[in-house]
Amino acid sequence: AQQITANTTAQANAQYQVVAPGATAITVTLPATATLAVGNTVAVSGGGAGTAPWNVVPNVGQTITTLGVAGNVAPGTTWVPRLAPTQWHWIASSTTGDILVAASIPGNLYTSTDGGATWIPGNSPTASWISVDMTPNAERIVAVAYGGNMFQSVDRGVTWTQITSPTVDLTDREFESITISQNGQRIAVHVLNDGIFVSQDGGGTWARATAAGGGVLSSGWRGIDSPADGAFLMAVSQDQEVYVSVDAGATWTARPVTVGGTAFAEDWYRVAMSDNGGVIAMAANTFGGAAGTALYITRDQGLTWTRNTTLSGDFTSIDVSADGTMMLVTL
Repeated sequence: AQQITANTTAQANAQYQVVAPGATAITVTLPATATLAVGNTVAVSGGGAGTAPWNVVPNVGQTITTLGVAGNVAPGTTWVPRLAPTQWHWIASSTTGDILVAASIPGNLYTSTDGGATWIPGNSPTASWISVDMTPNAERIVAVAYGGNMFQSVDRGVTWTQITSPTVDLTDREFESITISQNGQRIAVHVLNDGIFVSQDGGGTWARATAAGGGVLSSGWRGIDSPADGAFLMAVSQDQEVYVSVDAGATWTARPVTVGGTAFAEDWYRVAMSDNGGVIAMAANTFGGAAGTALYITRDQGLTWTRNTTLSGDFTSIDVSADGTMMLVTL
């Protein structure tokens, strides 16, 4: 192994041993992405007692996954409070988990770029923030406030800019939920007891969604989600309605919830899906009337459903992992 005594930029398939004495940490920066190939490795070790502490640091666009490394605590085992207690309503994460956004009612949008160690409100206004979504690397973050406006950030929460439209009124609305595609161009949002609004150009222009065959959609919308490409969308309503769009939100069609030929109608509140849209979970909440009786799951975009009655009650949130193998719900 090559012995190092100062900060070093590593080379692919090289081995390094830190031997510098003292308390000042030594930084080993990973090779640039352009110089790497699949299967390349970098090995770093300490030189023994008295050796300075050392860190392995990725470049922009790189991540280091330590899951499964000996000594790591399993995710979810330990929790550390980071922000003052308040009425937190929503939280969103980048794919790697380093960029986080927490939304409060009422309050600000707080963003962390170091996995939750530190947080900033940026210039986000005080509002009843009710929903947040972001692209995988958080290059674009969108947020909506209930009884307020829609904002976006393209610098990971340092600054927030209100999204407006000359053709659609997006100000002072009872926004409920928002979703954004992986490339940040397709955005869909809905307003309680009003319509669904979609943008195909990152929030530059907007259109009100219509039902297949014509007609404006209006309902007690509560939840909306889309897969990574944003081409398929599902919106659920406390008025017991489920609508889907297969053309990125241009037109929508009602989709009944049937389990083994039996139709179910509940006051739907939340919906979430995997990255490819192959797994979708939905549940209801007493906010719209009766409490949810089950967790509903579809694997064919809502044509058929299964009904898991192990969980029932006032569902408040649902999330589905990117590959659809894990689900998380809160009651």
